[in-house]
Amino acid sequence: MALILSIDLAFQKYENFGFCLLKEDAGRVVDIQYLSHHRLGLDGDPEAEPFADRMLNFCLDAGVSILMLDGSQGWKDPKNGLEDRRVCEKELNTQAKTGVFGQVKPANFKSFIIFATEVFRLLHKTGRASLVTEPGILVPADRILIIETYPHTAWRKLGMPPLPSKRCCSREQLARHAEQLKRLCGLPEVKNPTHDELSALVSGLAGVAIAARNEAGYIVAGMPPKVSPQGHVLEGYIVNPRRG
Repeated sequence: MALILSIDLAFQKYENFGFCLLKEDAGRVVDIQYLSHHRLGLDGDPEAEPFADRMLNFCLDAGVSILMLDGSQGWKDPKNGLEDRRVCEKELNTQAKTGVFGQVKPANFKSFIIFATEVFRLLHKTGRASLVTEPGILVPADRILIIETYPHTAWRKLGMPPLPSKRCCSREQLARHAEQLKRLCGLPEVKNPTHDELSALVSGLAGVAIAARNEAGYIVAGMPPKVSPQGHVLEGYIVNPRRG
């Protein structure tokens, strides 16, 4: 049995984050909880250091073994052979392109990317959290596994059309995606999720497969992460669920 916390990150307000806590047992989701930012002790404007500290402490206190975050874990390796993005972003054709340190396209993603990469860096720096370092993923016994996700491609890997953007997604469309995902993956009944919560849920299903050591249930894109001499994470894998 394992607990997986999947978070759909935002930047300007914690109320725009999505928090989904999944309980895995024998490879199945047996419980889903959507957590509020208030319950997690998150108030004020999002800042990387207090957010990383609060999430680490929550995971340690609650027994969460896998923490999944929808946001870039690292910057482009200058030697990866690409002009302006990480290998995982090219493979998945992500909307944002994380370049070498401090460079982001489109420019309006820069604050979010800086926030996300700093959260990953701070969590890794504690020595109590590990990055995904190879395609065959094992959960370490003594640390929390932190994983980069991308909900847009998670839907595709499960054979479903991506959820429309929050601005364009009607309540009916949101409900249809939630119900189809429930049927497809045999999920338990839960309250109707918000757009952010449903995005966290679909990404978190890769964590369920990882916890169960079901390699057919997830797929990775990218290359192994490394740490620059300045302490920044470079490259890294994006992990998606898939129908196995």
